[in-house]
This record gives sequence, C-alpha cells and structure tokens, in this order.
Amino acid sequence: MGDVLRLVGDVGHVAAAALFAALTVWMSRRFATETAGKLLVAALSLTSVWLLSVAFGGVERRVRDNPPYLDS
Repeated sequence: MGDVLRLVGDVGHVAAAALFAALTVWMSRRFATETAGKLLVAALSLTSVWLLSVAFGGVERRVRDNPPYLDS
C-alpha cells in the first residue's frame, strides 16, 4: 500500500473517531436522562474507541492481518 494511501486511511480514521467523540458529547448532553439515549452514547463511545484503535494500529496492519480471501 502506498504511503499516501496509508496516510489518508490513518487520518480518515482519526477524523472519524474525533467526529464520533464530538457526537457522543453532544448526545450525552441532550439525552442525559433517557435510557435509550444512554445506550446510544455508549454505542457511540465504543465506536470512537474502535476507530482510534484502528487508526493507531494502522490501516495497513488491518488489511495484512485479515486478508479478505481467507474469509470463507
């Protein structure tokens, strides 16, 4: 994978994680008392953490460790 594509993939995952974190903060303030809102905030938080783990691990590592042709 080219260096530019790796950089774009990593920056994209970091940006998505930041946007999900911002959405989590906004939703937590809006739905602070509702049960369904708390579940949504938890799901958004987990998604943000997952995206950060992909970004810090690198996009290339995810592709190399999980080749699509082995998913039978």
